[in-house]
Amino acid sequence: MEKLIKRFSGLVKGSIAGFDRIVFKGFILPLMIAKGAMSFCRYSGILNKNYKKWMMGQTACLVETVDQYAKDNCGQGIIHIPTWRIRKETLAHERQRVEQIQNGLIGVWSCLESASSYRARYCEKTGYPQLQNYQTRCKHLYFYFDDDEFGFMNIRLQTWFPYHIQICLNGRE
Repeated sequence: MEKLIKRFSGLVKGSIAGFDRIVFKGFILPLMIAKGAMSFCRYSGILNKNYKKWMMGQTACLVETVDQYAKDNCGQGIIHIPTWRIRKETLAHERQRVEQIQNGLIGVWSCLESASSYRARYCEKTGYPQLQNYQTRCKHLYFYFDDDEFGFMNIRLQTWFPYHIQICLNGRE
């Protein structure tokens, strides 16, 4: 932390001792409510009844792209783990140690976790399917990096619409 404060001393007004990580959570606000998601679908030409098929296609494309990215940048595709209870950070540190990775992408892991998404349900009031929020389980991807400037960090990405993302900078390392 002292290195960070010293480096940005001209911008830092003060500091607070406490938690040792910085977590950024991101989402596209209009997509966080069903009405906003339906507007997006309407604008994109996606019928509510075709939403699931569209979403599954987007997820497949995302996972395929990430798998290729991982292969290109760390020599191994996405590594599936059987449960969310396994600490991905420990796996990343172990791979980094074994493969002697100094910086860049260490690896990408995936597992099923709870998530918020939408499903199309018939609505008697409107007479056609409407998107409704529901809790589900879906694949999440965990990217682990060791960056020269930011240090050890990870990105958690939900692979189903609306694609929540979380970026965690580990201040301890």
